[in-house]
Amino acid sequence: MKEKGFILLADLLLTMLVMSILVAMAVPQIIQIRKTEEMGTAKARVQNLAQVQGKIALCNATPGCSPSVGLTAQIPQVGTITQGAYIFTYWADGSGHWTYTAVAQGSIFSPMGNDYWTDASGVLHCGDWPSGAPC
Repeated sequence: MKEKGFILLADLLLTMLVMSILVAMAVPQIIQIRKTEEMGTAKARVQNLAQVQGKIALCNATPGCSPSVGLTAQIPQVGTITQGAYIFTYWADGSGHWTYTAVAQGSIFSPMGNDYWTDASGVLHCGDWPSGAPC
C-alpha cells in the first residue's frame, strides 16, 4: 500500500513540474502579447482623435456645416487620465491649438519609448513629445 502512495506522489510531483515548466515558458509570451495590445490601443486612440479633429476642422471651414454630436463627443475633456499602461493627456487652448499624448507608464506591459502624440497638424508621432518622429 505504501508503494502505491509513493508512486502516486511521484506522479503528482512530476505532473506539477511539467506544468510549472509550461507556465514559465508561456508567461513571457503573454506579457509580449499584452505589450503589443496596449501599444496598439494607445496608438489607435491618438490617431483616431487626430482624424476626428481633422473632420471637425474641415466641417468648421465649410459654410453651413455643423459638426455632428457623434464627432464632438469623441473629443476628450482637457486633462489627464490613466487607462491601461498609458497616461493620456489632452490639452486645448480654445483657439484651435491642441495636443493629445499617450505616455507609457513603464510597466511591464508598456516599455518606455513607445509614446504617441498628435496635435493640430494631425500627424501621428511616435516617441517622446514634442520631439517624436512621425510614425
